[in-house]
Amino acid sequence: NYTLVGEWFQLGLCCFTLMCVPVIVTRWFTADFLEFMGFDANLAYLAGEYTTYSQLSILCDVVFFSCRSYLSAQGIVKPSMIIDNVAVVVNLGVAYVMTFPMGLGLIGAAIATTITRFLRTVMYILYCFAWKGYHKRTWDGWTAKALTNPKRWKILLGLALPAAWGALTEEIQYELLCFMAAKMGSVVIAAHNLSLSMMDLFFVFSTGIGQGVGVRVAAAISSFRIADAKRTVEVGLELTLASGVILGAAYVALLPFLAKAASDDPEVQSLLKGLSPYVAVGIAAMMCLTPAFQVLFNQGRSKISSNIIAVCCWVVGFPISYIYGLKLDGGVYGLWLGLIAGYGSSVIVMVLIICKTNWIKVCREARLRSEVTRGVAAAAQ
Repeated sequence: NYTLVGEWFQLGLCCFTLMCVPVIVTRWFTADFLEFMGFDANLAYLAGEYTTYSQLSILCDVVFFSCRSYLSAQGIVKPSMIIDNVAVVVNLGVAYVMTFPMGLGLIGAAIATTITRFLRTVMYILYCFAWKGYHKRTWDGWTAKALTNPKRWKILLGLALPAAWGALTEEIQYELLCFMAAKMGSVVIAAHNLSLSMMDLFFVFSTGIGQGVGVRVAAAISSFRIADAKRTVEVGLELTLASGVILGAAYVALLPFLAKAASDDPEVQSLLKGLSPYVAVGIAAMMCLTPAFQVLFNQGRSKISSNIIAVCCWVVGFPISYIYGLKLDGGVYGLWLGLIAGYGSSVIVMVLIICKTNWIKVCREARLRSEVTRGVAAAAQ
């Protein structure tokens, strides 16, 4: 049902564009919110300036990621990989020029981010749609039919809203940990944020593998290839776990060099070294998180995966961070202990649920979501 692929793309792009509007509106009040939370007025002002000059990047991301998901579902992944890599290099160059030689400072970095994401989106659309025409088999153009089917809206929101809820609860936890670290002093917040940035850098590998696993699992279950789906899950989780252990060990080994490159402050460098074992474990946990989440998401069980993250982060992780980090004076080490406990428990619970999957039921539901009404029983047999 090739036409349906294009119709889902239109519906998704419309839905996510509407969902980003309140996000953009909320970002206008960044400075006011930070001042309300007790942050320095100058710091709040700078954060507000950054969000103001980077607002357009949100819309660019919505279009880019919607297009990328649409093509990735068809197995077309190489263009986004190449363009993403090019965008990183372009962003580094533009950000440096606008921040330092042009003297725009933080505003220059925000404008550079917006320019880069805009160019990335334009390059992707021109290459994949205008030049290669990857969309021609599945999309003939905009139609009202794609946007006026209540059943499809219900299905889409039933998948998207729980995933958004999980991401929101995760992000709030991140921000609260940053607030707590900020109260411990400039050295602590610098080391904490640098460690988070390092972990997020390694998380790119998990994202790539996880999306690949998700696409292959979705394709397998939609055609009742249960053995292929199981094999993909096993290989994906084993690969990310092994990669996580290797990357975590590499981070610890390279940290003396990374710490010097990240900061000139000896105290920050020392704290980065102290946090390195926690970050290494966090890298291993985060590497397994995305594939596990993507498997459940592509099984149509985004509510389960999102609730697992929310519960584990807030019932397991955050209390440990708060009690050990603040009440027991564990400092930033306590914050990180809670962080890795939350993500580690999330991975364990997700994997256990995946192991208990009723694959026949999942395959039937996937075909019904794809509006395949014939051959479901025969395929199951």
